[in-house]
Parts: sequence; structure tokens; C-alpha cells
Amino acid sequence: MIRMFGSALLVAIALPAQVPANLPPFSTFLKANSTIRQVATDAQGYIYVYGETNVNPANGYPRDVFIARLDPAAANITYTVQIGGSSITRAAALAVDAGGNAYVTGWTNSPDFPTVPSAPNPATLNSQLPFVAKVNPGGKLVYSSLFSNGVTAVPQAIAVDSSARAIISGIASALPATSGAYNNSWTTSPPFVTKLDPTGTKLIFSVSGVGGSSLALDPFGDIYIAGTTSGESFPTNGPQYPTTPGGFQTTYTPIVVCPPTPCMIPITVGQQYVTKLSADGSKLLYSTFVTGSRGSYNAGIAVDTAGDVWLTGDTASPDYPYTQPRSSTSLADTFTTELDPTGSKVLLSVAQGVPPGNGNNLAIDPQGNLIEIGYFPVPAEETSPANVLPVPAPPSTGNAPSQCLPGRGVYALRIGSQDGAVLGTQILPGGGGVSSFVDSRGDIYVAGSTSLPNIPLTPGVFYDHAVTKRTVSGGFLERTNFSLPASPLGCVTDSTNMTILGPVAPGELITIYGNGIGPTQPVIGVTAGASTVPTSLGGVSVTFNGQPAPILYASSSQVNLQAPFEIFDQNPYTTAENTLMQLTYGGSVLGTQTFAVAPQNPGLFVASSVQDLVCGNSQGGNSLIALALNQDGSINSCANPAPSGSQFTLFVNGIGTAANGATGVLAISSESDHASVSLWNGGYSLEVDAFSDQPGALSGIGQITGRVPATILATGPMGVTLNMNGVWAGPLVGGDIENPAASAIPVVVFVKP
Repeated sequence: MIRMFGSALLVAIALPAQVPANLPPFSTFLKANSTIRQVATDAQGYIYVYGETNVNPANGYPRDVFIARLDPAAANITYTVQIGGSSITRAAALAVDAGGNAYVTGWTNSPDFPTVPSAPNPATLNSQLPFVAKVNPGGKLVYSSLFSNGVTAVPQAIAVDSSARAIISGIASALPATSGAYNNSWTTSPPFVTKLDPTGTKLIFSVSGVGGSSLALDPFGDIYIAGTTSGESFPTNGPQYPTTPGGFQTTYTPIVVCPPTPCMIPITVGQQYVTKLSADGSKLLYSTFVTGSRGSYNAGIAVDTAGDVWLTGDTASPDYPYTQPRSSTSLADTFTTELDPTGSKVLLSVAQGVPPGNGNNLAIDPQGNLIEIGYFPVPAEETSPANVLPVPAPPSTGNAPSQCLPGRGVYALRIGSQDGAVLGTQILPGGGGVSSFVDSRGDIYVAGSTSLPNIPLTPGVFYDHAVTKRTVSGGFLERTNFSLPASPLGCVTDSTNMTILGPVAPGELITIYGNGIGPTQPVIGVTAGASTVPTSLGGVSVTFNGQPAPILYASSSQVNLQAPFEIFDQNPYTTAENTLMQLTYGGSVLGTQTFAVAPQNPGLFVASSVQDLVCGNSQGGNSLIALALNQDGSINSCANPAPSGSQFTLFVNGIGTAANGATGVLAISSESDHASVSLWNGGYSLEVDAFSDQPGALSGIGQITGRVPATILATGPMGVTLNMNGVWAGPLVGGDIENPAASAIPVVVFVKP
């Protein structure tokens, strides 16, 4: 199955001969129900992303892979090609040649996976057959091939040489070496390197016994591979990954660790290696480990103009081969390491780098310095085994507001190639599984996956309009550059629970965090006896599509405001899809951001977050304590729970079109709002007595009066979620468009018999 989407007109648009330097930064939620595995650009600045898309989210499996090409401004998608079949197809890696042809690899177990030119599939289709495909600049599939002749294999990396020949590396069950190629099948699942001819239909060679997850080529076509030994593919006893005499480290002592007693599943610690393979695949020019007594995990490889190899990753080894003393007392570090052209000597090695992510996240910029991309907090399962080896700490976030990093975020490091010093750090919005690319201008592209559509949308940049669905997951894309000054605007959150804002609803309270975005001395916009809130406060003003927003609070690091009700077009014959927010301070525009507009974006007010123990009850993580009132008007708490059968009141933001809304006006009565609401404790519904405006608060803030079940047997926390007009209220976690209720985090109300 092959699908091609796009515009021939867009493809035919001519670009200037030279793309301007320092292209403007952007970020966007690019594709819903998708995972982006890799990003790259061509010489003209076109942007390519490759990943998996689930055409039927209900089944939970990716059936297609996709290649999408955007113009240099990221304003338009010039083509999208989907390739798949009736079963699972997974994406692995992407490379782009000088002519703008995209080469992708991955695996499939679909019996009807398309091959171009048409060729018969193997008689017996094993699981995880590797494929390679080429798409030309016009979005036409040039070739698609299952290149292993029926042998199970999992590609991990791809590169393309100057003669348009694709090189793929990964792990195979027993992919045989071709005549004359290097062959050392030292394990039952040896790594491999395969080179195909320009038509994609013939093997030039296939190497067995070396291969990895990171791949690079030098100007002579020699192939550099880095990876990590692990598990049954790389056993701890018997033969090891092959090395060459004179290599920096030709052997290592295997280590097996185990979680605390009782030990049920021993885990083999990974070991980093690097191999240089001749361009014809016939011999190892060198091969060596670069590791320590507690292992190391590779996250990328790059080759500089001198032929030196650079590596990055993480390690828990106190004796990892650093050339400079570690400044950290952490049990684990990230690293950046330079090997000489012979692979026999470490020239530079510092305890700065990034943990394994989604492919090769190491590149050399035009000035010869290292660009490395990571994300944090680092998921233990994607680096060192959970609860066994320590996870390295992320770098300092500098002046990035802490409120902008409530969960995962992305960071970019620029490391000097002369001394290993950190020349710069940037904190970017994003999720997990990040992939990166650095072009000849030094522009940095980062892509990955996010569990919620809360990636900032840059004005004029393409985005998937499914962002309004609130609980949809998908792929994000962004561009940055270390030559650009940091934006004063850090992030925008829901004011009630401090979660990063995705879509915005009319009348919603939101908070902007940043640096130097308002007056040094905070100013409050709500004054005693006033019936409205000002639209200019302390020199700060914010507009949405030119409509002034009421401002409740302004300081140098935080601005609280209300999105105007006017952002939503009530005309049934038009669609209000987005709104442009502009922040101005002291007469200067400090930042802009586009938001998708949702009719409602409800979020429950949260008073605090408590770790693990709530009122003496273990909750197994963070618990969000609701801002709630008991029936007598007192604040609900562990020490002041609501009795069984009594009323309690919760407060909700972002009720949007359900509100009796007027921008910037304080409500004076408990007028009922226009919504159907329900409260839930797990799978049990709670009685709701009323849903209305909150007197004295901004119009558009609702209050829900519920009732504690009469059957409460013990004092303690009761988790509550809210559904309004079929929409589950935040705070939200994860993206589950098929079961949005699973995305709603319960807030705690304390109850007693």
C-alpha cells in the first residue's frame, strides 16, 4: 500500500539559489497519532521527517510509515508518502542525498508490503523483514525493497553515499555475508551492514558481525558504526563483538546486574563500541570498545574533517576513559569522547553529553563544534536498566523558567571540540524519543513524540489541526540555532494546574512564564470594588488576534491573563481554528505564539502537589490536591475532610462556550452555566448538585457542587475527575484519543465517614 499526498504546484515552486543563513526558529505539533523517528534537511533547506502513523488508532499498532517534506519555512508540506500494509510496519532511520532524495529503512511483517519495482515477496513471510525505500523530491516512490531475502532483521541506521547507494545497519537473525565481505558471525543474532546499488534492487555487499545504531560516512565512503552491546544478541560469555589489534580497548569484562533482592531477572550491562569498515565492506579498518567497568551506552557518532571520531552517550562507569576530571559526584554521567583516526587513542573525553534517544543525536556544526540533543528527565528504561544503574542528571537549565519543564523537555548542547567546554545550552519544548539534524548553516532540527498536543505553535508554520482534540498524541518538529538570542517568552500554561497549554478556550485563564516580560515589582490587576480587569498592567499588554486580553497579574517572570471570549467565532458557517497571541512590554513586542482554539478546554483548579504519601496513604507517585471547599465553606484538606453525604465544591477553568461569558468582567451571581457535567471517582459516578459561575471571579470560571457518597468507610483521599459536555477536564497526562478518560488525572478531595 502506497499513498502520496501533496501539491504538484508546491513541489514546482522555485527557491532562491541560496537559502538565507540563520533561518528563524519554530516549533509545531506536526502530525497526530504518529511517531517521528528522524529528521533531516537537504541543500536547499527543505525539511524531511520520517516516522510511523497509526491509520487506525484503536488497534494500537502502526500500520504505515510516512515520509513528509516541508518547505524551508515549514509553512507547507510539499508531499507526504505513506508506505505499509495490512499488518505492522515500523520506521527506523532516514537519510537525504544532495539531490533531495529521501532514503528510509525499517521493518515490516505485512504480507502485502509493497515492493517497487514489483517483486515477489518471500514464500514464507517471517516477522520483522527489513525494508529500504527511496522517494524523489517530487514525492514519487523510486524503489521499495525487502532486502534480506526473507531473513529477519531490524535496521537501526541508514546513510547514503555520493553515488546514491544506501547503507543500512542493524541486527539480524542470521543475515549471511556476501562473497568477499567481512564475515564474523560470532553470535546467533549478529549485527550487519548492507550496501545497495542505486536502484535498490541489488546487494553490493552485506557484512555480518559488525553494525550498530549510529552510522556515519567519510568523504572516501568508509563506514563508521557505533552501538551498544546488550542482552542475548551480545552474550556475556563466549565470543565478543569483534575488535582489531591496536584498538583503544580490545576487550572488556562483562557485567551482569540485578534489581534488589530477590533478583528475578539479571540484566546484561551494555558496552559502547565503534567500528570503521572499508567502503567496499571487505575489512575492518579498526574496531574497538570505548567503555568502563560499569558499561556505557552510545547515543551518536560523528566524523570530523581530520578523520577523528566523536561519540556521545551515558555511562555509570567510574573508570570511563575521561581525559579531564569529572566535576560531578553523580554515579552516572553523559560523555563526549574523541578518538584519533586510527581508533587507538582517546584524544578528548569529558563528562558532558546526551543519553541515548532515538537514533544518532550527535553532529558537528560549521564551526567544528559538537551539537548534541537530549531530553529530560531521562527515562531509565531507555538508558540504563531501571532500578539497576543510575541515570545521569540533565544539564543545567540556565534561566529557563522551572514551570516550563513540568515533565519532559528537550535540551541542546554545544560543546567545544578543542577543550570539551559547554559553549551553550538551549532548553526546547518537546517530548521523548528525540532525533536531531544540523545543517550546513548551523540550524538545528529536532523532532520526536509528545503524549499531548502542547507543543508551541509558531505563527505561519504548518500544524496538524487535531491539536484541538486535547488528548491526541503525535509528532513534533522544531528548529533552533545557537547564534539566535533566547526568546524572553518561556512557555504558556493553564493557570489552574500549571500544565503546558495546548489549545486555548475562550475565557480561559492562562499564565505566561519568561524572563524580563514585565515589571520588576509585581502588579495585581484585580482591585477591591472593581467590576472589570484592565487590559494593560505595569506596561504589559497581551492581544489575541488583536483583541486585548484582561491581565490579572504582571511581573518580570510571570503574566496571568484571560484569553478573550472573542477568539471563538460563534458563527456556524465559519471555523475559528487558531488565534495569534502577542506579548508586549514597555512598547516592545517580546514574543508571539499561535494557539489552536477549542470551544472548551476544562481544567480543575489544583491547590498543591504531594509526593507519594497523601494523608498517610501511599499513592505511588505525585498526587494533585484539589482546590476544594467543604459544605460549610472551609477549605478541604487532610485535616479537614468532607463528611460522607455532604457537599463539596470544585472550581474549573476553560469552560469556554459553556460560560455566561464576558471578557474581563467579574461574575456577580451564581448563574447556571450551559453544560452537562459529571463527576467520577474511578468508574463510579458522584452526585452533582449544581454547576454555575463562581461569584467574584472572572466570568468564565465555573464551580461544581458535588456530594460525597454516603458509603464512605474510611478517612482519606478520594480521586475525582470531571467530564463536561463529553470533554474530560485536565490536568491531563498521556495522549489517548480513543479513551480520553484515561488521560484525565484525578484530583484529590479528602473525605471521612
